[in-house]
Amino acid sequence: MKPERNHRIAAMTVAGMSDRYGPQTLARIPSLWGRFMHLLGHIPGQVGSIAYGVCYNEDGHGHFDYMACVEVKDSVKLPEAFETLFIPARNYAVFVHRGPVEEIGATWRAIHEEAIPGGSLKVDKAAPCFERYDERFKPGTAGSEVEIWIPLAA
Repeated sequence: MKPERNHRIAAMTVAGMSDRYGPQTLARIPSLWGRFMHLLGHIPGQVGSIAYGVCYNEDGHGHFDYMACVEVKDSVKLPEAFETLFIPARNYAVFVHRGPVEEIGATWRAIHEEAIPGGSLKVDKAAPCFERYDERFKPGTAGSEVEIWIPLAA
């Protein structure tokens, strides 16, 4: 599996709801999105309409924090249940998951088992990676697309 492109993002602050996950609890991520989705478009300081699923604080044993979130302006008052995360400007390899979001785990596995071990990608494992849900995301349809952004080492 190869990335569709490389892209440099500007620094951004994201805000949303997060929880800690691991191999035995990945199936709980959709419930986090269920709690978050009804807030989209009503989040103070929300920038645009793109949603993100950000993976960060990986421990090297398959456990990580996952945040369902949106980009926000830095100085806004957010709902009490929200957390913020600053994502610095950097280069990313961009992969595309095509098909139902329920099958996105297979794309993540292919990235980690094929693309990264192949050695052509120099990944910054300390930086957040994320799913990017834009207008191509169509829940429950085979024609849906979600981008997966993997941070590249400098």
